[in-house]
Amino acid sequence: MKVSVLPNTLMFEGILDEETVPGDLTAAHSKLTSAGISPPVTVDFSRVEYANSIGVVVWLKFTIESSLSFKYVNVPVWLVNQFNMIKGYFENGSFVETVQLPFFCPKTQESRAFTMQLGKEIPILADYSNLKLSMMRFDGKEYELDVNPERYFSFISENFELFKEKIK
Repeated sequence: MKVSVLPNTLMFEGILDEETVPGDLTAAHSKLTSAGISPPVTVDFSRVEYANSIGVVVWLKFTIESSLSFKYVNVPVWLVNQFNMIKGYFENGSFVETVQLPFFCPKTQESRAFTMQLGKEIPILADYSNLKLSMMRFDGKEYELDVNPERYFSFISENFELFKEKIK
């Protein structure tokens, strides 16, 4: 996996798996530190197409050891699924700003993810059981939500107070 360091931002590309080297993350942390970190550090996994459990463990260990708070942006569906299965992503005050949300076009049988901002397109709620999102239109097609909001956004519900404080 490739790690790019931009001002106060870590951008990842490739696959997060057993070949992910913890030293690459530590080196990126050192670059951020020398440039002057201003937490939260923005983290973008949108170019990581796949992650397995070993890669996720490497990332989580890094987040704990670095003691940084992270602002996750452009969060892909696979990472949302991880947020909902594994505790620890939101330690140190980390939170999510934008998330990719899967939609489906019944007419063409196409799937597409749309990036949406928490606090604007997606409200910060303690309970998502009654959330209804509008159809999305793209390229002349209508897409409907392709997930159960209560399950998909459970990571927010479980960290409601934190997200309410961070997302304004």
